[in-house]
Amino acid sequence: MPNKNYLIDQLDFLSGALSDRIRSIAFGVLALCWGLLASTTTVRTGFDLGLSDLLMPMLLSLLALVADFGQYLAGYVLNSRLLQELETRNLTEINYVKSHPLYRLRLVSFYAKLTSGTAGAIWLIVIFTIKAMKFTL
Repeated sequence: MPNKNYLIDQLDFLSGALSDRIRSIAFGVLALCWGLLASTTTVRTGFDLGLSDLLMPMLLSLLALVADFGQYLAGYVLNSRLLQELETRNLTEINYVKSHPLYRLRLVSFYAKLTSGTAGAIWLIVIFTIKAMKFTL
């Protein structure tokens, strides 16, 4: 049966793995869209892909990367402040205050990153599917 420490370790591992995957997906969507926009190949012209089709997946992917940065920045600042408090008060342990704005920002940024990165990839897949269906008809 898993104990609290095991579950915390698993959540830490899984959130890191999710962050890595979403970051890769977001960069992939941006690279693919940018490549298509810069290209004059038959893939782009044949599927009639333009900026209006690719803008939303690109913006969602960019939002995922900004949220990723925000999550790490909020975590860094929060942990720096907690370390300073530990040293000032000569403590060995301290609890996170879950109502602290930086703690909430870190959590909101994590979910925003997952949501926007996933939405950007799905949006791009839907666009390709619709365009492919029109292309074959």
